[in-house]
Amino acid sequence: MSDLVTQAKDRAGVLFSGFTTGQKTITGLAVFALIIGAVMFSSWASKPTYGPLFTNLSPTDAASITGKLATDKVSYKLADAGATVEVPVNDVYSERIKLAAAGLPSDGQTGYSLLDKQGLTTSQFTQQVDYQRALEGELAKTISAIDGVSAASVHLVIPQQDVFATANDQASAAVLVEMTPGQSLNPTQVQAGVPLVASSVQGLDPNNAAVTDSHGDELAAPGTNSQLVAAGNSQQQQTQSYQDAVATSLQQMLTEVLGPNHAVVRVTADLNYDQKATSTQIYPNPKPVPLNSSSKVENYKGVGNPPASGTLSASPSVTTAGATT
Repeated sequence: MSDLVTQAKDRAGVLFSGFTTGQKTITGLAVFALIIGAVMFSSWASKPTYGPLFTNLSPTDAASITGKLATDKVSYKLADAGATVEVPVNDVYSERIKLAAAGLPSDGQTGYSLLDKQGLTTSQFTQQVDYQRALEGELAKTISAIDGVSAASVHLVIPQQDVFATANDQASAAVLVEMTPGQSLNPTQVQAGVPLVASSVQGLDPNNAAVTDSHGDELAAPGTNSQLVAAGNSQQQQTQSYQDAVATSLQQMLTEVLGPNHAVVRVTADLNYDQKATSTQIYPNPKPVPLNSSSKVENYKGVGNPPASGTLSASPSVTTAGATT
């Protein structure tokens, strides 16, 4: 084996000595590039593949999770401006279980579990504040369960019950929803969400609830009827759908006549929702027609008046004949 290696070296030396200076330079550079490429490939192949551990994290949860991973000496990377934490793919599931056991991510919404920390010496003010925070957390969890909502924040204003107070303050609520990218709340979901919040807070009028999305668009405002707002949005959607349908139909017609890319159609429609049409159908015979009928006729022959109904005749000469039609 050693003889073959020696012979190969000798042949390579003889071959290399026959090269010109330029050929030797190019060969040396090629060998150097091959070595560098092998080192880089080896370094890339040895790096683990990262996968998302948690996404859409709040800054507090992201800090807690990365601190726990650093303590456990688990490598991690941050993505999506710190909202996503990535770990090696092989460690994703095991780390999720460990972090879940540690109560992470908490997302700052403890709900009614916050009331478990109260003691006998807790003041009435602290009890009221904790109850309000717990109610806000539970409502945020409920709203986050709506399809398309990735996160929610609820702020409640609950007036204190005071027998000496003269002003009758009303409860109010403000809801901020963050939607999943590419999705939005439709008017029906908003109309259903406002009573959901109002029904969960004692004394809260649905008209005193405000709903805003993460883009700053007002979905429901205090002092407005959510049903009317939903109806207005529904009318806008109907108008937009009608405009799109007419524009598409006209565009297809002009494309067939003039050819593609020779005409642009824009339609603006003003639909009238104030007029209503009612259709009533009256049948010729308003008197109901029975499905079936029956009658019974009795004829009496003889002297005297016929006996009363339900009694036996005292006269044997009276005969009764009955017919049914």
